[in-house]
Amino acid sequence: MWTAGIAYFTSSADWKGTFKKLVKNPCIIAVYIGFFLMLTQFQLLLPGLVFLGCALLHIDPLLTGVSVLLVGMPVGSTAPILAAKYGGDYIFAGKCVILSTV
Repeated sequence: MWTAGIAYFTSSADWKGTFKKLVKNPCIIAVYIGFFLMLTQFQLLLPGLVFLGCALLHIDPLLTGVSVLLVGMPVGSTAPILAAKYGGDYIFAGKCVILSTV
């Protein structure tokens, strides 16, 4: 179940079970965490956490570096990656990301 709206259109008699599924949904949990971080103004140092996790798990240094860079970059940085994966113009997409970031 992705939203509460689905519960309205399904014929489930078990509202407790439906509510438990909604509360335990990973997307909803991410909203809870994001709301908490917004209210507390807690600064999450995600690149540092990724580096620490990779170091603890003995991940290859190249993969660690790429992972830390991807986490630290703006969200738009995934556009060239997706363009390359699906046969698009990844060079143009990369230029757009660089231009919009600078």
